[in-house]
Amino acid sequence: VEHMSRIGSSLDKSVDHYNKAVGSLERQVFPTTRKFKDLGIETRKPVPEIEPIEKSTRKPTSLLNTKNE
Repeated sequence: VEHMSRIGSSLDKSVDHYNKAVGSLERQVFPTTRKFKDLGIETRKPVPEIEPIEKSTRKPTSLLNTKNE
């Protein structure tokens, strides 16, 4: 159970870091790419939409409850 909890915690941290990176792109990189577009500068590839992850891990509560019995 502890191993599963550590994996879940690591996944939650990874999602948090990913979402922070998406936020950083939205604040710092995407505005500059929009300025280029406004100036008529074309890029080879369009800037992709990057969505944050809205899910969290499921905690193994049923396993914890049987451990205490």
